[in-house]
Amino acid sequence: MLGLALRFTSSPDITARAGASDQDLLLATIRRPWTMALAPLSTNHRDFLANHYFAVSPFRVEGQDGEVEFRIVPAPTAREGHGRAGSLAHAIARREAVLTLEVRPYRRVLDLRAAPWRPIARIALVRLVEIDQDALRFDPFRDGRGIGPVGLVHSLRIATYGASQHARPRGSQRVASSPGATPRERAAPSGARPHPRAP
Repeated sequence: MLGLALRFTSSPDITARAGASDQDLLLATIRRPWTMALAPLSTNHRDFLANHYFAVSPFRVEGQDGEVEFRIVPAPTAREGHGRAGSLAHAIARREAVLTLEVRPYRRVLDLRAAPWRPIARIALVRLVEIDQDALRFDPFRDGRGIGPVGLVHSLRIATYGASQHARPRGSQRVASSPGATPRERAAPSGARPHPRAP
């Protein structure tokens, strides 16, 4: 599977270090944890922008009732360039690397009445930047904008992300940056509210 990490920040600086009010949202090309075994069949691993990314488990948003789930949907784009990194760089150069962050009420396993997805933010990736991988740490529990993970699956991520970060490669690596509207969004494919408090 592929992953996508999104950080909302008010800082004008492109930096690996998170601020106290920053929000991280981590997504992957699986809808639910129990679909992970199917990821090799449902994920196009050759192209970051040919997949939908899901936050997998529920969240609570400050000031909102009930639990919600998130996904990111890339806009259709021509697939050119060598490998998924080359394809992403080509789409960014052509200003075609556009993602939509969507939200809906969280759907339980046996709930057949899925609400429609609602777009809440447009994210345009405009360039690749060098990021210090030693300092870059995404945290599913960084909730400075009021989006908090809830449930058992999220609680299991504490140990998983700790181990993953410990094993990450050292040195600088390029990630995609989106200067967009305030708060500024940065998306880093791995594998990668417009309102200050609520979607």
